[in-house]
Amino acid sequence: MTVYSFKVLPGVTAPAGAPANPLINLRNAWEGAAPLAFQAILDALGGAYDVYQRARLAQTWIDLYDAGLLAKLDSIHMLGLTEADSLINWAGGAAAVSTGAAWDGVAGHTTDGVDDFVTFGNPSAMPDFLQNSACFGIFCADETGVVSNTYQVGMNISGAPDNTLYSIQTGTDTVAWAVQTSPTTNASYEGAQTGMWLANRTGATAAQIYKDGVQIGTTSQASTVLRNGSLSLGRQSTSFTVANAAAFVAGAGLTAQEAADLSAIISGHVAKVQGWAV
Repeated sequence: MTVYSFKVLPGVTAPAGAPANPLINLRNAWEGAAPLAFQAILDALGGAYDVYQRARLAQTWIDLYDAGLLAKLDSIHMLGLTEADSLINWAGGAAAVSTGAAWDGVAGHTTDGVDDFVTFGNPSAMPDFLQNSACFGIFCADETGVVSNTYQVGMNISGAPDNTLYSIQTGTDTVAWAVQTSPTTNASYEGAQTGMWLANRTGATAAQIYKDGVQIGTTSQASTVLRNGSLSLGRQSTSFTVANAAAFVAGAGLTAQEAADLSAIISGHVAKVQGWAV
């Protein structure tokens, strides 16, 4: 994997006036007719995002490109240092969406690729997020359990007990499986939620289940409305603490090696996210 060196300057804030979707600028810079230097790719993010945020996003993007995974991931949504300056708007209330993305009071959010950018309200105040994606993963830094409606997008949290956590869902069918049904353990699912979980879909079926890049199970439930993937890096909402950093990952038709590579890249990124101020 190519290593790109850059200087990180925490606390340095770029000028105000962030674009609606900084990823469009980043993609255009990376894929343009005249490829830009790495610093120019960072600068293309612009807006009110500090140097550290932009560096982490761009480095993750390029790591995925080098690993041959970017073509299988349609979008990246990344949270910032605080809820106020996040790349995702956690102000609460109704979400703002761009062309191609949609908000539905029952289904929640849907988005179908990099040209769509969704800013979210407080997840505790809105319905489930249904991602048009092929894979699903979650990273938690500890084993304190899942609190109803406090986790970031990409999950369906419902039922009794409230901490039942399901992966991507279509209608009433769970595409992957319940990660756990008690605060810390579920013997059917390897005991604890800590780690990177992936449900890798091939065609219309979520077939392989990975934890930290290692296949641990299979499922064959249909996924008729999900499309090629998205990638979301982030954390919980108002109940967030450094110990509970979370990430959601999605892609399409990954091989076992690609699943392991994706897990390593994103886990490495989340390890850095944990150190951010809250």
